[in-house]
Amino acid sequence: MNAIQPLIDKASDLIKRADYLELKKPSIKSIPKFIRKVKAELNFLLALENRNVPPKDNQLQSTNLTHLETVLSAAESLPDVTDIFCHKHYTDDYEFKKTLGVDIISNNGAVWVKVTARKGHALHRIWEGEGDYGDKDIVEQALEYKKVASEHPIKFIVPQVHVIFFNGVTSAIQGELHSVGIATHGHVLDDADDHRNDTVPSFDWSVLKELKVVTENDPRQNKVNLDVTTMIALTSNLTHDGCWYSYPECNPINKQALEERQRPQLTCLYNFMKGKRLFACKTAVEGFKDNVNTVGGPTEQARAERLLSKVTVMDDCISTRTQEHIWSNKIKERSKIIFGTGDFYEMVTLSANASFVRSANKHNVLYAVEIHQSRAFTEQKEKEINSMAVDKKDLFSRITLEHILKDVLNPR
Repeated sequence: MNAIQPLIDKASDLIKRADYLELKKPSIKSIPKFIRKVKAELNFLLALENRNVPPKDNQLQSTNLTHLETVLSAAESLPDVTDIFCHKHYTDDYEFKKTLGVDIISNNGAVWVKVTARKGHALHRIWEGEGDYGDKDIVEQALEYKKVASEHPIKFIVPQVHVIFFNGVTSAIQGELHSVGIATHGHVLDDADDHRNDTVPSFDWSVLKELKVVTENDPRQNKVNLDVTTMIALTSNLTHDGCWYSYPECNPINKQALEERQRPQLTCLYNFMKGKRLFACKTAVEGFKDNVNTVGGPTEQARAERLLSKVTVMDDCISTRTQEHIWSNKIKERSKIIFGTGDFYEMVTLSANASFVRSANKHNVLYAVEIHQSRAFTEQKEKEINSMAVDKKDLFSRITLEHILKDVLNPR
């Protein structure tokens, strides 16, 4: 039998599975990169087949398809995967700039996953120092993941490191990893060498589907820093039935009204804000008050007063990295103060200011943020309107500011 054909078939199947995964979960980055890696393996195999010379064993063993298949199976099974084969920059102990390749990032960034398809006892021998030249110790690799993860927190929480052992893990390695806070998944093997040829049970991918990261007990996850744009969205008439009007000669607001009819923003904000305590810095509160008093209507002003009764006002206190960063002249000082204060107090900033976040990201200043769509005050403009844009629909199910404030924590 042609020894190459099964590998060619496997590579072709991996490409089909990856294409389907990209279609099913478009939020996952780097799937095209994964496909390119598989295609490189496929081209290598096709070149071997075309030589009309039986391939050597080491040529077939050099293929990386098993590892690629394991990574793809994990990505298909893990919850909320955001990236595959991504690169994270860090500084090593000697102050050299280096890059770590992370197999999978899941749980919306809260979990970094290392995948290995090597046999458990082979990994054990390498760990004990009996491997061949160039063999990598899985424990050292996992510890590197842990170190680099500590430099890339997600919303001020350091990502957890998990290692998937497709072909088993010895109890000694598992114990070593657990002792430093690294989770493992895979069949646990006896450490003894005389079991190294034992058949390892098939990996149960279903156990990864329910992988959860508990952060509820972290007090930083129960606070939210409100931007001016968020406070406007929370109190605007546009998010309280004003979206059903047509606003003559005001295309930006008509666009927001259409977006609001399609995707009510208070529902999105409620899902993020419930159970949290609301904070805003003095600059944000002053900016919001000026805005609502200038262009807001009486109902919007009343909502603003109700919202601010639930908000704890913080002194402006900008984080060091915000102060030291060289910003574009297009970036407003108010934005730097609001995001910088949330960064200083280690709070997630809730905002519609996506342009500020993009500008910061370009220069590797990654803030803990939750972005929503922008909404404007519209009550004063409604006086000029005689009719609705469309028939009102589903008003009974729309969330209001009062629904949100009922389920946030009281200030203290």
